[in-house]
Amino acid sequence: MVQRSESDGAESRGDKLAIDECWSLLAHATVGRMAISVRALPTVVPMQYVVQSRRLAICLNDRDIPSASVDNSVVAFCVDSFQDSAPSGWTVQLQGVARLQTSPVGPFEFQIPSHGRVLRLDPQVVGGRRSDLWTLSQK
Repeated sequence: MVQRSESDGAESRGDKLAIDECWSLLAHATVGRMAISVRALPTVVPMQYVVQSRRLAICLNDRDIPSASVDNSVVAFCVDSFQDSAPSGWTVQLQGVARLQTSPVGPFEFQIPSHGRVLRLDPQVVGGRRSDLWTLSQK
């Protein structure tokens, strides 16, 4: 696993987060957004997740996402915290190969929901930063 360097081309001002802080922030949140390719089109979908041993279990619920779009596929996953009342916050991004899980594997223990599917994400890239948002207003 590597820590992302300077957003890998997506320039952003802000303080880089240490990898341990990224995992701590991920462990205290429960909803993120996963970027995948569905039928050759990019899509971003909100998902509930849990962190265990620096891996993510991501619940697909009963969404109509083809298995081919997520099983043994490279995905991006993002979790952030920004409030309308405060211009600063944090974001953590992960990339790696996702795999559909039908049962818990080794130290990766979770309950398989009866109404959905679960992905396991072992991220190869983890990075994050604290940053300020700029106000955008219409004329």
